[in-house]
Amino acid sequence: MYGIVDAGFAFNNNSGGQKLYTLASGNMQGSRWGLRGVEDLGDGLKTLFTVENGFSVTNGKLLQGGDLFGRQAYVGLASDRFGSV
Repeated sequence: MYGIVDAGFAFNNNSGGQKLYTLASGNMQGSRWGLRGVEDLGDGLKTLFTVENGFSVTNGKLLQGGDLFGRQAYVGLASDRFGSV
């Protein structure tokens, strides 16, 4: 399991003549969490997977079109002899 939570506080001292304070999500990177794993199948063969979710820190909404694992989701097969697919 892994992830990044990126939130920032912004201050604008002249927004229509007034001060404006805001909380922003994803200032430097998009906030995300994910799961990654590998399972050894024997004889130099492994299966692997990654699923990753993007979300807004300010309201908790899913990003990437509202898909649960919209950032990336895949399964693969890896061999010591032939590489990965």
